[in-house]
Amino acid sequence: MAQDNNSKDALRDSMRSKIHAEAGGMESPSGGASEDSSGLKREIVFGNPGLAQMTAFCRQLATLVDVGIPLLQSLKTLSQRVEHPKLKVAVGDVARHVEEGNSFSQALAKRPDIFSALIVNVCRIGETGGILEESLKYLAEIMERRYELRRRIQSAIAYPVAALIVCGLVILVILGFAIPTFAKVYESAGVINDLPGITKTVMALGAFVSHFWWLILIVVFGGWFVLRQSIRSSTDLQKLWDAVVLKLPLVSSLAIKINVTRTARTLSNLLHAGIPLLEALIITAETSDNKVVADMIQKVHDHIEQGGRIDKPFREANIFPALVVDMIAIGEEANRLDMMFSKIAETYDSDVNNSIRTLNAILEPALIIVMGSIVLVLALAVLLPYWKLGKAIGGGAD
Repeated sequence: MAQDNNSKDALRDSMRSKIHAEAGGMESPSGGASEDSSGLKREIVFGNPGLAQMTAFCRQLATLVDVGIPLLQSLKTLSQRVEHPKLKVAVGDVARHVEEGNSFSQALAKRPDIFSALIVNVCRIGETGGILEESLKYLAEIMERRYELRRRIQSAIAYPVAALIVCGLVILVILGFAIPTFAKVYESAGVINDLPGITKTVMALGAFVSHFWWLILIVVFGGWFVLRQSIRSSTDLQKLWDAVVLKLPLVSSLAIKINVTRTARTLSNLLHAGIPLLEALIITAETSDNKVVADMIQKVHDHIEQGGRIDKPFREANIFPALVVDMIAIGEEANRLDMMFSKIAETYDSDVNNSIRTLNAILEPALIIVMGSIVLVLALAVLLPYWKLGKAIGGGAD
């Protein structure tokens, strides 16, 4: 034990020396670094940091504070080390506000565009209880779990999306380059007007693609970009999209399980951190990725605030499985909601992995079958007249 303490003290002293040495060459947040917070600097920085960057920031801050580096000094160091431009500016702002006398949670709350209600409130509870170091480590664990879940989801959908794009490009190449070659053969043979209707349709489609392939790419990728930005910028469109995802065949079951896991995990973490249930529900609603689920959680909050039971709004929304709602009701009766939400999160986290594997097992052969069918139809439409033409020429020669 003494050896462990000595090694930790040595690590702490080493990091302190390194931090202070680096800080000697830094400009203080109230000096030159404040230029990073100017209006001009903010205007040229686009895009908020993602979950990966926020997870790394929380873990790095927790590590620095854990080895005894003062909070303000840790923030100053990270404001220089963080790579994401907008997060770098925000951390510098937080350091400046802390140096001016604000509490850490108050400083975080001044940048709601970067630091979520989850981060602010967990840090606030840690400050209030005098356990900021433990709260930062706990927050890092929360963020890492959220990031790990998102990473698994992104990894699962990467192959189907890539396969779909490749299929589309292959079909585009066939229509734009292979089909026009056969069209020239039929035209030179003088039989272009005698071709079957399906062949004429494929030929016309091939001619369009060969001349306007660039327009097709612009429409497809530009349309996807416009749709994505429209959904992000419009609450109504985002809610509509989220509702469709929860009802869409094949993916609805996985989407529901993912939202159950996220909701239960967040509520469990917040309750375990000492945040009251009503406040935890508000934070969970604000940090939910699905607007329909967020509305449901807000209704749960309003219902409890009026003296109702927690399970009734969940049942009325009919989004989460009945078993989940029953477990929540039991947790409320036993006054162990934090433990019950943790059990739900663990159970459905495992189900998410199984559902991802099942969905991939369905999508992979389905994409192959669809692509093969389309290529087969194109091939038959173009080659059948070619074979007939070859037979006719052979018969005439005889």
